[in-house]
Amino acid sequence: MKNTLWILLSITLFSGCAGQGDSSITAPDEYAIVYKSTEAIQCQFEGNPPETTAQELIDNGIDVLGSECGFITGTEVPSVCGIGDLSINIHTIHVQNLDIAIDLGFTDVASLPEEQGYEITECD
Repeated sequence: MKNTLWILLSITLFSGCAGQGDSSITAPDEYAIVYKSTEAIQCQFEGNPPETTAQELIDNGIDVLGSECGFITGTEVPSVCGIGDLSINIHTIHVQNLDIAIDLGFTDVASLPEEQGYEITECD
């Protein structure tokens, strides 16, 4: 009986704190993830590092919150010297800057077709 009463009291006390979190914590839907081709050319050019495309965003007033390397999945490109590949630079930005990023040639990962996606890889 004592244990049951203690559990009920604890639940009541802790439930009173629910919803009173730190309002400075940013919700995930306030971020957008965008990508841009590295412009790699098989056998010729390894592509631009993520710092290059991040700087393009920064130069246009967009805060870059994180950058990663990756590639597009769900499609294939032949392994032939002289053609591009599926490598991309991926950046997290504030959602209010998404339209500007798109105007700069970046793509919102949310707009990838259902059969496609992306995978994060180590940057070289």
